[in-house]
Amino acid sequence: MPELLKFEYKRILKSKLIWFMVAYAFLCPVFAVIVLSFLIDFMFNIDLDDVNFSSSNFKFITWFIISYFYVRLPLIIGLFSGLFVGRDYSDGFIRNKITAGHTRFQIYFSTLITQLTVNVGLCIIYIIAGILALAISPFELNLNNGEMLIRAFTLILALAVLTTFFTALALNIKAKAWVIVISALFVMAMGPVSSIVSNYSYSSKLIDNYIEACEEKVEEIEQMSSDYEGYYYVPEVPERKDFINLPWLVLHPVYLLTNAGIESDLLPATNTSSLLSDDLFSYRNKVSRSGFANSILAAFSGVESPLDFNEINKVKGMEVRVSDLIPVYIAKSLIWSCIISAGGYMMFRKKNIN
Repeated sequence: MPELLKFEYKRILKSKLIWFMVAYAFLCPVFAVIVLSFLIDFMFNIDLDDVNFSSSNFKFITWFIISYFYVRLPLIIGLFSGLFVGRDYSDGFIRNKITAGHTRFQIYFSTLITQLTVNVGLCIIYIIAGILALAISPFELNLNNGEMLIRAFTLILALAVLTTFFTALALNIKAKAWVIVISALFVMAMGPVSSIVSNYSYSSKLIDNYIEACEEKVEEIEQMSSDYEGYYYVPEVPERKDFINLPWLVLHPVYLLTNAGIESDLLPATNTSSLLSDDLFSYRNKVSRSGFANSILAAFSGVESPLDFNEINKVKGMEVRVSDLIPVYIAKSLIWSCIISAGGYMMFRKKNIN
């Protein structure tokens, strides 16, 4: 195994593609800091020196810059696995390794280890570049006493799941083109799938709490209508069937068992107009599950929520602390990395190399 690892690292360092990836990982957050400064200072005519940023504002900006390696890097990681690992078949490296006496276990996991370390290294380069860019920019660097690095570590582990998947594909599919196409399609689907799945992150218990709060609100309105003369519109109370439906039965387990909701739960909003709201650059410590109360309810029942925005977020369990989500995502990433690695190896062990 050490000889294979040494051989793989030498191959990687000789590859021009890896140095392109390193440059991309370094320049991407630097460019993001420049663009963000331009948008605020020029396009919106806001002088950064005149804006009274709070500590939470700077935390948001810092997290906004350093966290997007999870969005920016997967595509080039998938392409790298397809092009670099895929060469092992076209150039006969795998067959030569077996002829030299190396086992398939050693070949598979030496490749996986090198791919993981390279991709983790790219993430670290991205984070360091973002920190350096922020340190010399008009923005103040604020890592929230290191808590932000724990969030970044969580995203790195989630990205490791993708790396194990791409590596397993490249080692089990001889055609590099197919590996690249599948990897690219998978990465492009991540964003839309995350948005859809996150809409069904609400639990059955939360639905009970929400319906109970709606019943109390409707009773309050009915009481007001009987106590005072005049017309009061009494909204309908939603039913469990409005939320516990076929999409929820399919997509809620996907949210619970996979990392499909990690973008919505951990990454900041990318809508530039939202950055200039009253709550400028707010750094989230909690994630709200309130989206279902209007979007899902209106879509499936045609009934508007009887609760206003503040009342919805006060429902028990509606807001979840990010610190409670992090260990869950860490555990899921470790489990899925092991499952995919083991499954990929079982397929590779029986694969015809010739």
